[in-house]
Amino acid sequence: MKSFMRRLEALPVPAQGQATTTSVAQKTRWVIRDKQKFEILVQDLAELTAKLDQVVPPSSSETARSMIQSDIELITKDVRKLLLFQEAAANHEAITQSTQQNLDRMRQTRILNTLWFRMINDRSESISKNHRDTLQWAIEDSNNTESWHDLPSWLLNGSGIYWVSGKAGSGKSTLMKFVFGHQRTTSILSQWANRGRLLICHYFFSNLGTDLQKSQAGLSRTLLYQILDRNRSLIREALPNMWKEILERESSMRDKDLATHDDITLPSVAETRQAFEVISANSDRIGHICFFIDGLDELVGEYSDSIGFINKLAQNEQSKVIVSSRPIPSCVAAFRKHPHLKLQDLTRRDIQAYVQFKVGGHPSMKRHMRRSPEESASLMNELVDKSCGVWLWIILACRSICGGFDDHDRLSEIRRRVDELPPELKDMFMHMLSKIHRRHQEQGAQLLKICYAYQKTKSPFLQKGLYALGLALVDDYNAEPICIQPLDDEEKLEICEELEGRLRSRCWGLLEFATSRTRTSAGGITEAKVVFMHRTVFEFLSDQNSWKLDCLQIHDADFEASTALSLYGMHMAVQKLSENNEVAAMDLFEEGLWWGAEADKQRPDDTNNCFFHLTAFLSLLSERRLSCVTLQRLAQAVPLDSSDPPSILNCPPVALLLAIEAGAMNFVKSHPSFTATSRDCQRGCKPILYHALRKQFLSGKFNDQPTDSRFNSSYMVEMLLLLGCDATNCVSVSGWETSLWSLWLEELTRLTAYTLSEDEKATLANISKILRTTNNEFRPEGFDDMIIDWPGVAH
Repeated sequence: MKSFMRRLEALPVPAQGQATTTSVAQKTRWVIRDKQKFEILVQDLAELTAKLDQVVPPSSSETARSMIQSDIELITKDVRKLLLFQEAAANHEAITQSTQQNLDRMRQTRILNTLWFRMINDRSESISKNHRDTLQWAIEDSNNTESWHDLPSWLLNGSGIYWVSGKAGSGKSTLMKFVFGHQRTTSILSQWANRGRLLICHYFFSNLGTDLQKSQAGLSRTLLYQILDRNRSLIREALPNMWKEILERESSMRDKDLATHDDITLPSVAETRQAFEVISANSDRIGHICFFIDGLDELVGEYSDSIGFINKLAQNEQSKVIVSSRPIPSCVAAFRKHPHLKLQDLTRRDIQAYVQFKVGGHPSMKRHMRRSPEESASLMNELVDKSCGVWLWIILACRSICGGFDDHDRLSEIRRRVDELPPELKDMFMHMLSKIHRRHQEQGAQLLKICYAYQKTKSPFLQKGLYALGLALVDDYNAEPICIQPLDDEEKLEICEELEGRLRSRCWGLLEFATSRTRTSAGGITEAKVVFMHRTVFEFLSDQNSWKLDCLQIHDADFEASTALSLYGMHMAVQKLSENNEVAAMDLFEEGLWWGAEADKQRPDDTNNCFFHLTAFLSLLSERRLSCVTLQRLAQAVPLDSSDPPSILNCPPVALLLAIEAGAMNFVKSHPSFTATSRDCQRGCKPILYHALRKQFLSGKFNDQPTDSRFNSSYMVEMLLLLGCDATNCVSVSGWETSLWSLWLEELTRLTAYTLSEDEKATLANISKILRTTNNEFRPEGFDDMIIDWPGVAH
């Protein structure tokens, strides 16, 4: 005791009036600086605690442990400090145990954060809610007089797989969302689980979404995340390789700064399969699980893989799966013998209720019913009959009928409208588009074309729906001068409200504002996204014959969807930057440049391309205090006036450099400054060839291109070399002087990791040939042997 008190008293005491608190970081730095003193103090404290435990009741020991835990939790944000803390207290069980628990929790969280992805719940949240008083039959007990397996009975007593089958547009996703989220479902499943632990997991496929929203990888990753998030003690056993990778990184970086947000490798297919086997083997610990998997037919990939995965999930006695899909052959073969329902056969009463509400509730129909009750009732019944249980059809049909009411149609004219409605969805889309006023048809076709191009084209950017505000700002972009500038909240609201009306009149509602949390958030309608009202609309437009319809003809020769999308990116980048959202601004700016490079291929001379309209964004950068490093670099490269340093004024224009980095080859060749800068490297400026090899102003997304565009950099390098750029120039990279051809070798290593097409091989071989011609020192080790059989290589 005396020894401990002497050491304690020897510690520095704050001066009078000085703050007596010491930050956790300061305490930890003291531990790290003098590990030996810390160990001696911990030893003395342990001896004192042991003696106190002899005279103090055990409950006080629990309090002490709780205090230790609280102190350790204060430094859990820094892995490195925790590791050093654990090492210094290695001989003291209470401290070591508590530290280990906190380290394990951090590792668990890190693995879960790796499994999670941004759009993990986007599809389920965007599905429209069921119309009021509909779908109640799905979760209520019934006598089951119809030809379907009672769902509540299966939820309570069933096992294996239940299949929700339905035609396109019949409302499968709405039903799945309704059942999944209903309180009665949870209550019934709780009885099935004998009031024990219950986990309800879900995944909603989206064919129009990102890769992770429509793949087996996305399905397994989502379910794995949901299960392990509720059973964190299983993470180490389920994903041992990820756990091992974290430990190895901690060990190798123990004496360095360790960023807890560093990416760790996602589990492989085999590792994921093993993880689910571990989960299955631990079902007693986990409890009962019910999986809701919607839209299996929207999968991009092999149906057999996902069907096999679902069958595996359902094999465990404590798991069951509800899966929905269209009746495609693979699903029919796999699920027809399981309990199931055919949705279009069960929705008649719901559709009747909807028609009664939408059509019967319209003031005009109420007048018709007073005058001609039998004919009015017959008309509404005919609508229900023609729908054949397809919700999407009846929604479009009711819009048409209500449009007739707004035009003051008589009942006989409404009857003709009903008779004209085609029974199939594809024909229904054609019919609706043909009814758009001829003056508005081309505008509607342009809006549909922009959204279709955005959805169809594979880009390196996360596609999550077009901002309504951005789409409104490029609507008719080539009909009036382009003006990109920040807007105030009132202007944004007016523009978005106008677009919502234009989508109804120009596209008959086939494009709509997405139903999501954004409509009720602070941003409201100004943050809304524009999406196709249903996947079947996109499928209809994917048939190239659809674009031959008179109502979808675009006669304006200057219109180009990719040009519109490039301007969309610039408009939205400026708005987001003016809102101080730098991350979104940079993402949208780069997205605009990517579309600008696409437009550059289609229309080389189009001055509406975003590369001609960068001033607003670049000027706004120079006016703001920026935290984003990439934006800072870009702002520093923009000359403001003649007082700027010569190193900036003499450098090539930023627009030219951005075009080189983005791959807009035609813009680069025609730029008036290109000839002067292609050979000369001004002092303080990096050679323009450097910008083709390294994206100084753009993020890694441009180096992580999909297969069909990952060679943009290579094509640009080839062009710049052919036009006289010197690869022997040296450039400073991270403080090291290196030649441009050395940088090309690094790029070559990256590219040859892919499976290359013959054209891609020819491009690489030609670049290497040019480099050999201009530089005798260019000898890529091992590359000659690798390319010996490539086209264009001299033997």
